[in-house]
Amino acid sequence: MNFPKELRPTDKIEVRLLDNTVIKLPIVHTKFPSWRGAFSNFNFGKKPILNYKNEACFAELVILHLLLDQRWDGA
Repeated sequence: MNFPKELRPTDKIEVRLLDNTVIKLPIVHTKFPSWRGAFSNFNFGKKPILNYKNEACFAELVILHLLLDQRWDGA
């Protein structure tokens, strides 16, 4: 798959299924820059606000934008 570099798997975690099969799932450890500018007082329960291309975004929207930049579909 064509993942953005920020979302490429960096490790794997083993998970045991109910039938005792062990599978390895890819995981990603990434850090996004924090937003340093002003933001609305409404922060959805103190969610971290991140900087994406000099715009304030929540993490799930940063991930969506990164995928859209790679020609993925998402909403």
